[in-house]
Amino acid sequence: MKENKHDISSYLNEIIKSHKKGKTINTKNISDGHHTFGELYNRELVLFRLVTSAYPKLSFKSLKHYDEENDPIFNGDFMVGIYTPKGPITYHFKLEYLDSFKHISYIPKGPKYDNYTEDEKNERINYLSDMIISGKTEDDILIEILSNKELDKSYKPIQYTK
Repeated sequence: MKENKHDISSYLNEIIKSHKKGKTINTKNISDGHHTFGELYNRELVLFRLVTSAYPKLSFKSLKHYDEENDPIFNGDFMVGIYTPKGPITYHFKLEYLDSFKHISYIPKGPKYDNYTEDEKNERINYLSDMIISGKTEDDILIEILSNKELDKSYKPIQYTK
């Protein structure tokens, strides 16, 4: 039965991808019965805006990926991210939402992508959350990031990196 559910999911994903490429479907209106993709995208944007508002020194936005030649940013998108002691995490949003993030610093290009998975992204977010819950301030977290010699320089806030 599990295989069958997986097969159906794969099949539906392929249908969505093919119709999206042909512009015959608007994925924003696809729903699981509770929420549409569009609602979830907007919620992600609002929640990440909240996080970056609370931690602006750790946050950034960019119109380009680190390696724009081999990894161009999605057409009409920009990147928003937050540095963590385990490496940065990023989200892509449509350019129409750029002003929603005017409270954070612009960097010329995003940090190198280290091929983190969605699970690893969640681990980084949870690690950062645990630091905050334990009483660490934004400056404490920034010091830990900047002093971590194992992190690539592009994984550190450039305005504080010497």
